[in-house]
Amino acid sequence: MINTFFIKMKKSMEIHSKAFKNGKVFDPEFLKGKKLSSQLFDKIAVTLGELTDLEFKSEVTNRMPAGYDIGSYQRVDYVYRKNGKDRLFLELETLDRAQLYLFWEHKKLKDKYNVNKLWYYYGTLANYLDFQQDIPRYFVWLLVLPDRKVKSYPTWDVYLPQYKYFHKSLRRLIFENPYKFYDHLIKTAARLFLTENKYMKELEQNDRKTHRGKGIHDICELVFITCTGDKLILSRGQDLFDPKKEKMVKLNWPI
Repeated sequence: MINTFFIKMKKSMEIHSKAFKNGKVFDPEFLKGKKLSSQLFDKIAVTLGELTDLEFKSEVTNRMPAGYDIGSYQRVDYVYRKNGKDRLFLELETLDRAQLYLFWEHKKLKDKYNVNKLWYYYGTLANYLDFQQDIPRYFVWLLVLPDRKVKSYPTWDVYLPQYKYFHKSLRRLIFENPYKFYDHLIKTAARLFLTENKYMKELEQNDRKTHRGKGIHDICELVFITCTGDKLILSRGQDLFDPKKEKMVKLNWPI
């Protein structure tokens, strides 16, 4: 299913190439007023549902299990369903959101500042494994990271005092190519979350014991799709986001 969804996402973007200005809407100039996230991308999301024959809903509440100290709920940007059951969660992270602070936390970070979204994936799995709730087969993040030089945009990893993952001098490198700077960092953070986080490891072990050897990615796979402006890149949790196993398709924008 995920491979079909990936290919149909490419088709959806190409169908709306005029509205998307042949990929230019992914640049910083279109962040103002959330034009991409609150207006334009809905066109892609609706068309994607039509092409995949999946029911589509936006801004859906995904409640976190009580007692896990990971918040009470998540608002999922887009949910795709089949026969009334959730099949895929899709979270859109625009250029100003596709940064490390949303996928990583350091030991000195206070809980109130922890916005690592990977905990939503953990909570979703816990809903199934510990409370037998239906969950989607795939949990997908779409990262907008242009593979080219861009103009200045908010870099929270640099300026928010609770994070400061990078010195301000590195902003020039970020703007030179957001994809090359951030893509591998975010996926490395996700890989470490899957393999080194003790709570995830416990969940994986319990899963294999109770589901005849099935792992978490057989239940709900974590997936990243990166949009660079001229291509889409599929990276899967079952492969631990190995760059050698990624799939890439070129976006054929009209000239």
